[in-house]
Amino acid sequence: FRRLIPENRKIQKNSTSYFYCLNEVIVKQAFLLKIMANELKSILATEADEHSHTYKDGEEVVLWMNTVGPYHNLQETYPYFSLPFCRGSKLAIAHYHETISDNLLGVDLEFSGLDIKFRVDVPKTAYCTLTLLNEEVDAFHHAIRNHYWFQMYIDDLPLWGIVGEYRNDENSGESMKLFTHRLFEIGYNGNTIVEVNLTSNNRIDLKPDVAFDLTYEVMWKPSTVRFHDRFDKYLDANFFKHRIHWFSLFNSFMMVIFLVTVVTFILMRTLRKDYARYEKDLKMDDFDRDFGDEYGWKQIHGDVFRSPSFPMLFSCLIGSGIHVFVLVIVVILITFWGELYLERGSILTATIFCYALFSPVSGYVGGCIYTHFGGKRWIKQALCCGSFLPLLVATAATIGNISALYQSSTRSIPFGTMASIVAIYALVVLPLTLIGSVVGRNMSGRPNNPCRVNAVPRPIPEKKIYLQPWLIIIGGGLLPFGSIFIEVYFIFTSFWAYKVYYVYGFMFLVTILLAAVTMCMTIVCTYVLLNSEDYRWRWTSFLSGASISLYLYLYSIYYFIYKTRMYGFFQTTFYFVYSGLFCIFVGLMCGAIGYVATANFMEIVRKPTLDYYSLIVLTNQSIVAYCKRFVANFSSDYTFPFSFFKDLQQTCSLQPQNVWNVLFLAVVLTGLRFMFVRFICRPLAKYWRLTAEISGKLPESLWNLTMYLFLWLNTCWTLVRTDRWKYFTDPLSIWSDFSRDRLIPYEVDVVYLTQTAFYMHATYGTIFMEQWRKDSKVMVFHHLLAITLLSFSWAARYDQVGILVLFLHDVSDVFLECAKIFKYLKFRDNTHYSFCEFLSNASFIFRLYWFPLKVLYTSFYGSVFLGPDDLPFIPVFNFMLWLLFFINIYWFHFILMLIYNLATGKFKELEDSRELENCNSEKHD
Repeated sequence: FRRLIPENRKIQKNSTSYFYCLNEVIVKQAFLLKIMANELKSILATEADEHSHTYKDGEEVVLWMNTVGPYHNLQETYPYFSLPFCRGSKLAIAHYHETISDNLLGVDLEFSGLDIKFRVDVPKTAYCTLTLLNEEVDAFHHAIRNHYWFQMYIDDLPLWGIVGEYRNDENSGESMKLFTHRLFEIGYNGNTIVEVNLTSNNRIDLKPDVAFDLTYEVMWKPSTVRFHDRFDKYLDANFFKHRIHWFSLFNSFMMVIFLVTVVTFILMRTLRKDYARYEKDLKMDDFDRDFGDEYGWKQIHGDVFRSPSFPMLFSCLIGSGIHVFVLVIVVILITFWGELYLERGSILTATIFCYALFSPVSGYVGGCIYTHFGGKRWIKQALCCGSFLPLLVATAATIGNISALYQSSTRSIPFGTMASIVAIYALVVLPLTLIGSVVGRNMSGRPNNPCRVNAVPRPIPEKKIYLQPWLIIIGGGLLPFGSIFIEVYFIFTSFWAYKVYYVYGFMFLVTILLAAVTMCMTIVCTYVLLNSEDYRWRWTSFLSGASISLYLYLYSIYYFIYKTRMYGFFQTTFYFVYSGLFCIFVGLMCGAIGYVATANFMEIVRKPTLDYYSLIVLTNQSIVAYCKRFVANFSSDYTFPFSFFKDLQQTCSLQPQNVWNVLFLAVVLTGLRFMFVRFICRPLAKYWRLTAEISGKLPESLWNLTMYLFLWLNTCWTLVRTDRWKYFTDPLSIWSDFSRDRLIPYEVDVVYLTQTAFYMHATYGTIFMEQWRKDSKVMVFHHLLAITLLSFSWAARYDQVGILVLFLHDVSDVFLECAKIFKYLKFRDNTHYSFCEFLSNASFIFRLYWFPLKVLYTSFYGSVFLGPDDLPFIPVFNFMLWLLFFINIYWFHFILMLIYNLATGKFKELEDSRELENCNSEKHD
């Protein structure tokens, strides 16, 4: 087709645009993150293009011509004016500025030159006259014979049309006719365009050197369709919400139930039976016992924690897989809440932004695993983690780009876009990956294997064919693929055919079910491998999960042959290259998920102290010890309350001056808040033109954000300054350093002083200065409990535990207040920051994970078995910590309600579920 069009009739791109894009990249390198954030902000808004989507009567409406190509080859597109069409007479308009995602998707918008005005009908009008040469007639014939279609845009609403009509009768032979008239029917609702339709007619036979006119007609008609619903006509609900879709979800859920039952059977029956014989050894510190008379997985206890071959590559694959998993979850949620599928290229833009933003994930995970394996070349490993996925994408893009250039397709990536992508990688992705790797390397610590690794690897015995690792690997991906293969059909149909995928709620649930099936399946595969006395479980667990990519690629071949009518070198190359890339990404994700699940499984089966029976015994022992201590405190020589105050006087580290300082600082904070609201928040609200309701809520969040951020940074600085960061990685070491008469460092005194004063001020602010909510009573109780807990841990010298509590809690509050501010500001420019709010609230889960793991376990178990016998008031201290934990659970149920409502589609806009109905937003300040 490229050779059929004369060179002098091709529409060439402006070559200076390449140098302009490159110049933009060089000039704005320092502001690249800000540019990416603004682009993401723009796609999350309702007004997603450069125009406002609102018009006045008679205002110009632009018709953009995009691409043309074969109907059966969706990705094989060419510039619209590569066919010998002609433009309208109106040429005085600026060129459309494509985004990075537009260029990657092959979008090539050019002005049509047609004069269209809002609510102004245009009768049938000729906009140009064509006289075709022989070569141009052949080009049209080639396009009509191959069912070429074209795409246009009016106010970001797509239009599709066919170039001409092709018939091939046995009697009359081939008949190819060109459509020369286009009727545009545009529906409007108020001052917005809500629907567009294109009708092509007036067919003519094409002959060389014969002049004919191209005409158009515009008809405006009122419509009842709302602006927000104008894309609904492009969504095929009958296809995506078919009952087979629900059946697929139910099938996956039942598969998860079955596999979880199998894994539970392994853990609760087989392993518990094995450990029952070693109940007498629960208190032994050395797990390295004599297993010579055993069989199966217990024979290889000295080899299972051996580092795998190629540890750098292995850690890179795991880090990249977890990065992909986080990226997939975040992009699905963003798309679901922001409805990004309604805007051209928005999902791809969000994917690029989120990939760069979450780059530290791959570095952190890869760095932790590599350090755990004893690796020393961490810089090389970090570069590997940061470059692995980009190199995969670059390889696929290069192959696709070469074939696109050969075909002169719009799918060829411009040089400026390449430079922008390279800049994002070099200036954002790579540095963030290095930072994540450094953090992971420092936080992973030394390997803490429950048993010693043999110096000489144990020989692997011969086994039956069905126990060979390669067969286990192949079988490991079968059930995970079975849980998603129906959803894969919908995804492939959306990407390779003319469907808009919009059921991202389904995709989110299927992704979670896929992760669950993969985890269970890899655990079962690993257990089978260990029972055959083969300790090479690390690579096997990863490859068992990653083998789903093999089944996906086989399915893509089946789909290409039986479900599509694609043809030609470019489309075939594009299909198999990018299908392969998709399969690799899914394989990396599932392989990493499978390895992480299996690694945790290995910790359970190799550490008897983590067995359920051991946990029950440990809990009973702790409760008995607490009861004995409680009874001892109230023995005959203990007289309450005189002995209580006597212990408090001997232990208390607080001085009267500390109490006065706290009260004075609380009053100062209240005054500072009043000035902060009056001189900063109110002018900002007036400048941003916020509503009265939002103006009443914003000062609270801005003030809390400022204070929480300051307090958390101060706590972090104190942890580093006083060398207490080790208590986070090894919290039980707190009791080895504890002493009743030790001095509390000055930096820790400052932390307690500021924190206690702030919560005193916050108690007053919640009652008298803030909007009253459903949980305000709980909030007041929380603040009073925090004051009591701070004062008690400060006085009883439990500051080592207390500072961990402050570190874990304040970081969640920082993100929570940021989310509230983003939500409030969305009313100013109608942007959807709902995902940001949920993501920030999701960080609250650290209070439900790290808090019991680091704080409750240390204070409850460590104080009994590791601490000195004369710990003062430790039951009271633990009681308050547990109260704080239950309050966190109470607040977390609001997030669970939010997730449920979003998953069931009850609402799309996030609202604060803690607010009272019909409550006013007035503050009592």
